[in-house]
Amino acid sequence: MKYGKQKRTAVVIVAVVVMILCIAAFKMPYPFTIEADGIIVNNNLPGRENYAICMLVPYRYKDFLQGERSVVATFEGRDDVSINSSIVSVSHQIVKKSNENFFEVYVQLADMEVDYYDLYPGMKVHVVISVDDTSIIRRIAT
Repeated sequence: MKYGKQKRTAVVIVAVVVMILCIAAFKMPYPFTIEADGIIVNNNLPGRENYAICMLVPYRYKDFLQGERSVVATFEGRDDVSINSSIVSVSHQIVKKSNENFFEVYVQLADMEVDYYDLYPGMKVHVVISVDDTSIIRRIAT
């Protein structure tokens, strides 16, 4: 009789743990991000300088970058600088590099950010693009 009660208690504990894991998988976000390296380029427009980040993203991610996506950029030599921005332009031309297809993505930089953080054309940038922030269960279901 003693072992029967222990078995029921163990089953209840396992059921509670499984239930907590299911709730966590449904509620907690599981971000899908794309990481890419790029450089700051100078797009000269009449009357002012215009800076943007140009990066090459693998072509297999082309469908994920439709619409507005948030971007976090960190700069080489400026470990304490991180800029939040959004994608301005996605190129439709294929760029071949080391037997893989890429496309160009541009992120606009504000003149104030360029001046304040002392950024310049040719500076290397590491970019993290947030594609999706849904939960694991919602991602599996779709």
